[in-house]
Amino acid sequence: MSCTDCAKAQTCADWPIYQAGCSGCAVRTIAQSPRFHMSGVDGSLSAAYRTALAQVFGDDWRGGHEKVKAEAARIKAGRVVE
Repeated sequence: MSCTDCAKAQTCADWPIYQAGCSGCAVRTIAQSPRFHMSGVDGSLSAAYRTALAQVFGDDWRGGHEKVKAEAARIKAGRVVE
């Protein structure tokens, strides 16, 4: 993570602020996107989701997918359920 908003997101699962050009913010954005969610529901990496990964990670979109999955799990674990 590389910006103050990424640092704040570590203690507030649904931190709402993202910085353009920050790789950590890009991962958080994708992890909370409908494209990522639908790929999880469908059980496959949709073309739209792969495109989003490629826009951020280029040829290493598979590695990016692993980062996004880890971030989504961190966010989910950090949410308070009442």
